[in-house]
Amino acid sequence: MQINRFHGWVYVLSALVSISSAFANTEVDPNNGKVVNRCKTSKPSKHVTLFKQWHLPPGLSTREKVDSKPLPQEKNQTAIFNQLDQWVVKKQITEVYAEGCVGELDETSNLNLNGWTIADLKSQLKQPNYPQLLASAPMKIEAKHAQGVRTICADDEKLIREGNLALSDARGILGFLTRLEQHKNEQVRAKTYLDGVIELYKLPAKTTVSQAVQKLKTELKSSVQRLKTSLEKRNAVAVEKIKGSKEKDVAVVYGGMHAAGILKLLEKAGLGCSIVEPIGYQDDEAKLLKTLDDAIQAI
Repeated sequence: MQINRFHGWVYVLSALVSISSAFANTEVDPNNGKVVNRCKTSKPSKHVTLFKQWHLPPGLSTREKVDSKPLPQEKNQTAIFNQLDQWVVKKQITEVYAEGCVGELDETSNLNLNGWTIADLKSQLKQPNYPQLLASAPMKIEAKHAQGVRTICADDEKLIREGNLALSDARGILGFLTRLEQHKNEQVRAKTYLDGVIELYKLPAKTTVSQAVQKLKTELKSSVQRLKTSLEKRNAVAVEKIKGSKEKDVAVVYGGMHAAGILKLLEKAGLGCSIVEPIGYQDDEAKLLKTLDDAIQAI
């Protein structure tokens, strides 16, 4: 019995050493964040570090905000850049995958995110506040290191548009639904919102508040499902890109709402992963999705 126990502990320790070695190349600096989850994959062929990004609204330009009051996403974005920068300098990571674009990024790329191109970022390299610039962390890495790293987009523009539209629709529907439910017994106050719903969905002029609410609930279910479908498809696109890499360790920067889905797909593909929550991360999108799910459950 003692011998069996001894061999059992040897097996456990060996497994732990094996797992630890898989993650040794990309240890996270606690000043930049912490690992909050890992893929439960035995003998992974590749290790992926996924940073949960609190990204800026895609249409917001931050170039004119360089010297203004910091936006709340600055800590998160700075922490992601600093950690990637450490790894690239030490040659621990040579491949970074980015959200929000397609193709491979280099100095000839004309991709513009939040008002910045890689050429714009190169012009800022000597500025002491370069790590704090509110721009795509992978783009900042590419601008700084160029020859020392490949920066690859792992997204689909059509799916991004579909997801953004679904999210915008869901937010608008939830707003109408909340107001109508709030004022359903106050005819005058409800009329403004009721008229809006009638116009939006081309409903009969005599539609009641109750009928409008039912229409909104149906539309909310549809919008949330469209959003989830877009997220799932984008997760699949990202993982397919990652699977094609020949590197043993890669880094991925993606919105935190994608993390759980990407983790499951990486496990299914036999890859190892660490999910990193950088300093300053806020899961506002995940909270919004939960709010939408809760609203549907209440229907």
